[in-house]
Amino acid sequence: MISSGRSLIAATARRGTLKVWLDDERDPREWLPSIRWWQGRDAAELGDWVWVQTAPEAIRMLATAHVDEISLDHDLGGAEAGTGYDVLEWIERRVRAEPSYAAPAIHIHTSNVAARRRIWLAVVAIERFSSQRMRRD
Repeated sequence: MISSGRSLIAATARRGTLKVWLDDERDPREWLPSIRWWQGRDAAELGDWVWVQTAPEAIRMLATAHVDEISLDHDLGGAEAGTGYDVLEWIERRVRAEPSYAAPAIHIHTSNVAARRRIWLAVVAIERFSSQRMRRD
């Protein structure tokens, strides 16, 4: 079952945390425990992750709720679904346009090796711009 929608966003936001898993196929409750960056985290946290399957869904979450963490796949099954990179472009534009916007912690779980590097470079650019902005403030 896919966990998304306004009621889930509201309920999760009340708890003070929202974590978004972007993947068209892999269920976060099955995959997160096997991912290296997840190791050592509490299994109860699995319920905090909202599974979305398209870039527009992830962007909608980022635009309407306080997202603390996001984990991105790249290939989402078709042009209308977008890519994880599309989400990073949206985050980067928002970081540059809104000084008060803090980007979420960003994780990458794509199996596409070439896309992983492209996504990683975008994450580095977002982090670099954010840290430069913080030094100016």
